[in-house]
Amino acid sequence: MKRLHATQRVEPFSIAATLSLEKYHRASRKPSLLADSTVSNRATWGRSSLRHSWLRTLFSSAPVVLAPLLALSCFLALAGYEGSLSKLSAAILQDGLVSVLRVHGPSFTVQGMTAMICWLAFQAMLFYYLPGPTNTGQRTPAGHLLTYRTNGLLAWVITHVVFASLCCVGILDPGFVPRNWGGLFAAMNLAGFLLSSLAYLKAYLMPTHPEDRTFSDFFINEAWYLRTIDIAHDHYGFYLAWGCITWVPSMYTLQAQYLGLYPTSVSPLYLLLIFGTGIAGYALFRSVNSQKDRVRRSRGKALVWGKPAEFIRAKYRTLDGMEHESILLCSGWWGWSRHANYVGDLLLSFAMCALVSTSSLLVWFYITFMAILLVHRCLRDEERGRAKYGLSWEEYCRKVPWRLVPRIW
Repeated sequence: MKRLHATQRVEPFSIAATLSLEKYHRASRKPSLLADSTVSNRATWGRSSLRHSWLRTLFSSAPVVLAPLLALSCFLALAGYEGSLSKLSAAILQDGLVSVLRVHGPSFTVQGMTAMICWLAFQAMLFYYLPGPTNTGQRTPAGHLLTYRTNGLLAWVITHVVFASLCCVGILDPGFVPRNWGGLFAAMNLAGFLLSSLAYLKAYLMPTHPEDRTFSDFFINEAWYLRTIDIAHDHYGFYLAWGCITWVPSMYTLQAQYLGLYPTSVSPLYLLLIFGTGIAGYALFRSVNSQKDRVRRSRGKALVWGKPAEFIRAKYRTLDGMEHESILLCSGWWGWSRHANYVGDLLLSFAMCALVSTSSLLVWFYITFMAILLVHRCLRDEERGRAKYGLSWEEYCRKVPWRLVPRIW
């Protein structure tokens, strides 16, 4: 599970103090590379420190209803309507929603519930008992550095070894998941909603830190993943609890589900081209993130593409009043654009959809969703960066003017 922050509001510095900071910033700026920036005039950059209109709050709550409905719609379209949402809509208008759900809808089964319980229990056991290095995430708005045992990769390997072993000795059916997908889909939704509710209650009734409500989690490549926006700013609740348990396995695998029910064929050349695109996207994603992580871990003493790293030392304050420093990398991939890692994400997402070689809109959902998600994430990340780092962020944007793709956006 990932981090949940519920920050408290604090009063901003006075106007006089802000002007004083700006004066200090101008005086300390060096013409060569990027002087140390001033402290942001906002002591917190958590969600509760940002004022939102009631309309924005309403739109933010819409996914809680719309996301489960969309996941259910895709399940129904694949189960009985050749993956066509238009055919599903026509059937609902003609026969009624209840009739469609009775014939093609998911239902709770003993197999599905048992599998979900065993899966969660097994993963919890791996998390608590497997060894792994301890890493820290980004400093929270309240000033805490939270630790994580990063044993996710080892857990992933053991999970697959156990699965393969059980299949080889005949205890587990290799096709268990597709054969029981309806029961698993229902169990995933139940688990996701329960976990979201527990996370909410834990954060407000029994917080680990009153200033920062927290849960802990593990994930492959955790060491640098802990410092990404997913962990540092995407609060743990419905978005990450229900999303990781239900949305990701049901919606990010639509291509595989479609191929399992409605096989297609492609030429070897097409397959090689798309596979190469996906590998290139993943390699770019890994390279970009590891580059920033390497520079931050070395406190700026690392080489980037054979040259000393260029960066801004940006200062910021946490709720405890302490001043901290972070590095904003301005060279390598991060001199190319402020979110170059998302380009790798998009290339991989495109390849996963294009591999099916069909015009079905449902198959292309993943790249469409990722494009919208990552563009929106760019904007959210920059809003928080501006609130957290103040004038240093403005200097960073001047140094690296492009958000995603140079000369486009």
